[in-house]
Amino acid sequence: MRMLILSDRVFGGKIVSKLRCCKCRYVSNTYDPLTDLSLEIKDVKTVERALDSLTRVEMIDDQKVKCGEQVFKEKQFLLNETPHITVFHLKRIKKDQTSNTARKIDKYVYYKFDLNLQSYTSSQN
Repeated sequence: MRMLILSDRVFGGKIVSKLRCCKCRYVSNTYDPLTDLSLEIKDVKTVERALDSLTRVEMIDDQKVKCGEQVFKEKQFLLNETPHITVFHLKRIKKDQTSNTARKIDKYVYYKFDLNLQSYTSSQN
């Protein structure tokens, strides 16, 4: 039990999924624990670009929110609590939907030993 608590303090963090209605501006935040970050690497060359892709604002137009109408919404993932040591899971397997096969993405992904996660967080802390 003690090892689990220490592990959570070192590798644990939280990610927030922010959903904002473009009509009424209602914001819904969902917080989830994390011990690693899964990053898509198909179209990027660096961990920083993969993090940019993960935290980019996306437009969604098929869900209802507090105002009860079908409207456009903005969705964004951000780190809410950063771990002391961050583990990145690089998604190296790409599934082809048409042929139902998988292939390995075989390329280098560059990273810095000390990576500042401030621009990927939901706060200035």
